[in-house]
Amino acid sequence: METVLRRHGYQGELICDSGSFCHITNDAKSDRDIVYQEVNQAGGRYRTCYEYNAVTNLADRIVNLLLHGDGRKKSPFYEYGVVCGGILTCGFCHWLNELADRKKTDLFLFVARDGAILQKIYREHYGIHASAYLLFSRFASFELIFEDHPQEYIEKNIRPRLDRRGCDNSMAGILKECGLEFLLCRLPEGGMAESDILCQDNYGQFKDWLLRYHKQITEHFHESCVAAEQYYRKVCRGHRNICVVDLGWHGKSIVYLKYFMERKCAMDVRVTGAMIGACDDVVTQNYIRKGLIDTYAFESDRWRSQGSRNGTKMGYRETICTEALFSSSADTLLRYGLGEERQTVFYYGKKNENAETVREIHRGIEDFAGIFARIQKRYGLRVTSRDAYTPLSCKMKDRRFLNWLYEHYREEAGAMNGFGQQDV
Repeated sequence: METVLRRHGYQGELICDSGSFCHITNDAKSDRDIVYQEVNQAGGRYRTCYEYNAVTNLADRIVNLLLHGDGRKKSPFYEYGVVCGGILTCGFCHWLNELADRKKTDLFLFVARDGAILQKIYREHYGIHASAYLLFSRFASFELIFEDHPQEYIEKNIRPRLDRRGCDNSMAGILKECGLEFLLCRLPEGGMAESDILCQDNYGQFKDWLLRYHKQITEHFHESCVAAEQYYRKVCRGHRNICVVDLGWHGKSIVYLKYFMERKCAMDVRVTGAMIGACDDVVTQNYIRKGLIDTYAFESDRWRSQGSRNGTKMGYRETICTEALFSSSADTLLRYGLGEERQTVFYYGKKNENAETVREIHRGIEDFAGIFARIQKRYGLRVTSRDAYTPLSCKMKDRRFLNWLYEHYREEAGAMNGFGQQDV
């Protein structure tokens, strides 16, 4: 292991004893060694519990070097990125190439904020096939599907607001967030007022009222559709077999893009998708069984234990903490628009309050990938899905860590409030 790590850039002294200790220095002539227990025996907050093999042994050695090799204290977010995000990202990116060979993919389209770090690691270390990052969000895509799927728009965009806390859930607030201010004056026609709070009792009434204005809303969203189409055509030009890459879970980004590109815009493309994990609802599982979506780590919302098909169901906090690994320091995209010269412009939500946290997590992922990917390529190592998600699976079972991360990572439920703009 010492020989391998030296060959790929590590310059210090590394001596592995037969016991449970390693000695590391940054200078082979130094008499000041850093002595620490090996990762798997330390039992610390961010330590893995692998079944050891060539890949996991290498991964733990790299974790040791990054977290302890220079004797400097690392932030918990950096450690989270190194330990949990590093091997999962590397394994997923390597798997994408295997998927492309099987499906004849000629462009990987990494979407949404989850896709930013994934595309960066893929492009820098695994980029055999063409790849691009697409500015996209599920919220922005709702406007693209409304004309043909108004029920989907309401169920996925309006209904979740029933459970929001600490936000403006008034009829006026919701219409403004959705860019439908022009309908405010029509609320009395539906027997509602701007100050009425959306709730289970009036949701059906609000839904029926909104559907009455299908034509007007479609016309209102037309500009967004035109802007998105010209942007998508620009990014995908010259490619036909496109694989949309997302973190998970329901595959809506993939399905919405497939509908918009293939059917609404009649682009000469074939769109499929790839995700790290998927939930186990019937609709999503049908996407998987029909070959529309391929998943790398798991095909249900249960973290499977090592050597087992069963696991602990992912709750809300587990999902938020998993998404924190692959978030972005950028602000949330709200919608597409057209500028004065008919160019595509992007409208964003308020400033991302997690920017520094995300940068620290991603720095850990990038540092791990910078070492691991070179060795993986040289020796032809393949990261199985179980080895890739085991560190994250273990951390999601650590309630103390989970609660700490959840409290320190701010949700962005209010990302729709406030606008910014950027031209393309």
